[in-house]
Amino acid sequence: MSYKPENNTDAVNERIVKELADVVKSIKFGQLVITIHNSKIVQVDKTEKYRYQEPNYFEKGSGI
Repeated sequence: MSYKPENNTDAVNERIVKELADVVKSIKFGQLVITIHNSKIVQVDKTEKYRYQEPNYFEKGSGI
């Protein structure tokens, strides 16, 4: 049995929850900031960090 939204608001909420879950799954290191206005999600910011395990990944003086 699958869930069927009762109205357009439920459909929008379901879509937002799915999109948030997809973003969370895509981040290995980082953060997700959800901005809410008047009890509604209006913005999502994703910051992703890349970690390099090899300390000598870059040659000395070569920079990024």
